[in-house]
Amino acid sequence: MAKLDSQQIIDYFHRCYKAVDGLWFIKVEEKYGFDRALEVDNEVWKVMPKIQARMLKSMLKLKHGQDALLKGLKTKLELDSFKFKIEKTENGTAVVNFSDEEALEELGIVPLPPYIHIPLTDSERYQTIYAQEKGRVTFSEFSAAFQGEHDSYTTGYKDGKWYCSCHFFSSWGLCSHTMALERMLGDMLPKEALTTQYHTTA
Repeated sequence: MAKLDSQQIIDYFHRCYKAVDGLWFIKVEEKYGFDRALEVDNEVWKVMPKIQARMLKSMLKLKHGQDALLKGLKTKLELDSFKFKIEKTENGTAVVNFSDEEALEELGIVPLPPYIHIPLTDSERYQTIYAQEKGRVTFSEFSAAFQGEHDSYTTGYKDGKWYCSCHFFSSWGLCSHTMALERMLGDMLPKEALTTQYHTTA
């Protein structure tokens, strides 16, 4: 048997993992349709991260706590070849920023997930159709790090209410940061979150 170095062995199994992940989705879609394939895919990925987390926890000898969690998450994302940056915030949370702008510039199109290796014949399939139809997505809650003119703020929506760490919001219940997010997200927000003139109308 030909000898492979460690990196070649890693690349071999990594590519097989991605190929199988994409191939089973395509075959389920061919037989049962896209919606059914997506439903099965969602169920699979409810379980898979738990398996991965247990494996990494054992391999890295991780204990409890945020540092251990972030170390495991960082390792998992690196193994999956994601481009990302993890930043800890002052309130004790952590933000994961993903970036793949270089690939987008090179391709000139929205790239497919890395596990899909078969070219698409229909441009309105997989994640692109959902990206084009924003009405399919509604944020029930979220948190965002907002870089303002003078400082950084934590802005978001939770339990049916907007919040922001800026001083203006504490006095008025809204601010330029919440209004900006409302304008950006528009119809992807629940109706009760639409408080300004910036939301789109049907």
